[in-house]
Amino acid sequence: MHRYTIAFTGYGVSMLAEHTPAYRERYLEAMDGMIQKLLNPLIWDYWLRGDELGFDWGGENPIHPYNIMYTAHLQLLMAFYERHAGDGKYIDNDVELTTEDGLQTWTTNLEDLSRDIHQQSLANKDTNGDNFYSVACETPWVFTCCNTIAQLAFAILPESIDLDAAAANDRFVEWHGEHMLDPDTKYFYNVYKPYEEVPEYDTKLPGAYSSWAHHFMHGFAPEFVEEHYPAFIANAVEMVEPGTGIVLSLI
Repeated sequence: MHRYTIAFTGYGVSMLAEHTPAYRERYLEAMDGMIQKLLNPLIWDYWLRGDELGFDWGGENPIHPYNIMYTAHLQLLMAFYERHAGDGKYIDNDVELTTEDGLQTWTTNLEDLSRDIHQQSLANKDTNGDNFYSVACETPWVFTCCNTIAQLAFAILPESIDLDAAAANDRFVEWHGEHMLDPDTKYFYNVYKPYEEVPEYDTKLPGAYSSWAHHFMHGFAPEFVEEHYPAFIANAVEMVEPGTGIVLSLI
C-alpha cells in the first residue's frame, strides 16, 4: 500500500506548487524524490508476487496491463512534475523498474506509459463486446476511482505528447456516469466486473471511493461533478447542527 501514501503526498505537494510558486524548486525536489520512491521494488513487486501473497491477481509485468492501481499513480506524478518543471525529464528519459535481485528490468516514460494506458482505456471491451473506457486492475475489475488518476493525467499532459485526452475523458465520464453512478445517492458503485461470463456490477456504495472519484474527476470533468456532487454530499453527511456533521457510510 506504500504507493498510495507516496502518490497522494505527491499530489498535495503539486497543489502547493500551484499556489506558492516562489517555493516551486523545493516542491519539484520533493516530487522528484517521490517518483523515485515509486520506482523502488518495495512499492510495486506485489504485482509479481500475487500467488505468494495470496492474491488472485498479479502478473509478470508491473507496468501493463491491468496494474492501473500502480501505473496511473506513477503516470500522474510524472505529469504533475512535468507540469511544474517543464524540463522533459520524464519524457526524454526512461525510468526503470528493477527487481530486488537485479535480474529483471522494465522501462517506461511519461509518454509511453500515457499512450499505453490511453490505448487500453479506449480499446478495452467486456465479454459482451462493449467498451467500458477504463483499465481493469486486480482480478481484473474496474474501479472508477482508480481510473480517475490516469484520466486526470491525460488532461494535464504537455502538448508535446500528442494525445487526444478529450476523447478518453469524454467517453470515460459518459460511461461511468451512465453505468457506475447511483442515480439516487450519486455515489459511485463499488466495482464493475467486465470479464465474468456475464459482466457484473457490484452496486455497493463505498463512500471513500466515491469521494476520491468525485475529487479527481473535477480536474477533467468539472461540470459533471458540480452537477452531482451536492446530492452526493447530502447523502454522505448528516448535519447534526450548523457547522457539525457526521460522515455516513453506505457500504
